[in-house]
Amino acid sequence: MKPIESQRLIQVRGELTQEEFASRIGLNRVNISNIENGIQAMSIKTAKLIKEHFGVSLDWLYGYTDDNQIAYTPVAMPDDKDLTIEVLSKSLEECQKDKVFLQGLIDKLSK
Repeated sequence: MKPIESQRLIQVRGELTQEEFASRIGLNRVNISNIENGIQAMSIKTAKLIKEHFGVSLDWLYGYTDDNQIAYTPVAMPDDKDLTIEVLSKSLEECQKDKVFLQGLIDKLSK
């Protein structure tokens, strides 16, 4: 059985070819193929790129949860300065939580 991150990557890629998907996140097709086939583990850098470009949570991507909801809200009305500031502030808070989560993973892997 393929690792959960391989399965989740295939879900995120959807109808895109491996080449199209890789191009969107700045990788090459071979990396995507290797991850999907369980040959190569998904790096944290790759996971963050997928999160940023496709709006999935890192917890979901690595199989820690089945909830694929991202915690931040995209800016819907950029002409509303106060709303934009509020949404960006919330997004920044969530980035800090992701940073803590990723540091925890690094610490666990370093042991």
